[in-house]
Amino acid sequence: MKKLLTLILALILLLMLPGCGLLGKIISKAESKVSEIVENKDYSEPEEYSEPDFNSETVSGYDGTDTIYGQMTAAEKAAFIAQARLSGTEVTFNADGSTTFVGDDGSVMTQNADGTWVYADEDGMTQFGGQWPDNEFTRQVPKPDFGELLGAVTSEESFYVMFMDTELDEVRAYIETVKAKGFTINAETTDETAMGVTALSYIAENSAGYKVEITSVVGMNSITISKGE
Repeated sequence: MKKLLTLILALILLLMLPGCGLLGKIISKAESKVSEIVENKDYSEPEEYSEPDFNSETVSGYDGTDTIYGQMTAAEKAAFIAQARLSGTEVTFNADGSTTFVGDDGSVMTQNADGTWVYADEDGMTQFGGQWPDNEFTRQVPKPDFGELLGAVTSEESFYVMFMDTELDEVRAYIETVKAKGFTINAETTDETAMGVTALSYIAENSAGYKVEITSVVGMNSITISKGE
């Protein structure tokens, strides 16, 4: 029971990570699902849990809008570039419809043509929305085919992604495909139900030294892929 409640708490903590307005939009969707779980429950001294860093402190508010900047007129773009430069941000409109913002601290954020965002700094890259990325970590596992990609964080040592609106059977099936890719070393599985809520997790390593952690509860699913020590 304690392990199950810890898994539920871990997902709740992920939903409350600081970040831009895009995360805030989905928190309200999840609150109704988890409110009955957290109310009047004692979650003291949970198992150690490491949060990914959805840090967007360098963002100057450009992402807090539904505007797709690449769709502005030429005159609007020129005025926008000049205005952003006054705040220390260099804006570039790219041929593929994306828009790049470079802050005076060296951080870079890009709004893709579809309105999704990617942030990059010395710590790695943070993605909100969009598609399954291609990197050394994601190539270790099959591409998930479920839910809506909420966000992803990529660093030198690990990759973290969260999906929403996932079904448990879909995640269970995905775990089997991950096993087939060789993630069966030191495997740990949890698939338990309490208070009407099922928490599912799978942790394992492969022979190449990568570790995968898959967790799913109340429609939220996280996948972490990291390099072994």
